[in-house]
Amino acid sequence: MTGGTPAKKAIFRAIVRFLGSALLFTLELSAQQLAVLNVTATDPSGRVISRARITLRNLETDAERTDSASETGVATIPGLPPGQYQLKVESDQFLSYRAKLSLAVGQSASVLVILGIKTVQESVDVQETVQGLDSQRSEVSQVIDTQKISDLPILGRDFIDLAQ
Repeated sequence: MTGGTPAKKAIFRAIVRFLGSALLFTLELSAQQLAVLNVTATDPSGRVISRARITLRNLETDAERTDSASETGVATIPGLPPGQYQLKVESDQFLSYRAKLSLAVGQSASVLVILGIKTVQESVDVQETVQGLDSQRSEVSQVIDTQKISDLPILGRDFIDLAQ
C-alpha cells in the first residue's frame, strides 16, 4: 500500500498480519491431524533388509499405500489419516509379515519388523494388534472414541464445550 494515511496503513498491516497468522494456524492444525509410520525391516540376526516391500492398507477405506525400505531398511510413510491399518512387509528369501496396527491423530509410530528366513513357500499372519512406539515425542495422549464422547454429561452435547 503506497498511498493513504498512516491510520489506513496501520489497519492494512494489522489485517495482513491477522490473515497470515490464521493461515499458519490452519496449516499447523491440518498437519497435526495426520500420522507418520516408520517401518524398519530386519532379519532374525538384526541385519536390515533393504528394498523390503511395504504395503499399508486402511481397513476402513481400503486405501493402500506402498513403499520400499531404503538401503538402511527403513521406510517412512507420512500423511496417514488416523485409523486401523493392515501392515504387510515382504522381501525375497524372507517370510512375509502381516499385522494390524492403529494410528492416532498426530502420531509418529515406529514399528520394527523381523522377517523370518524362507525355507518353504509359506506366509506368517500375525493376529495381534501392533501398537507403534512414538519415540519422537515424550507426551502422554489418548484417543477418545465417539462412544466415550457421547456418554459424557455435556449440556446440549456441543463438541466446542470440550475445548473450554
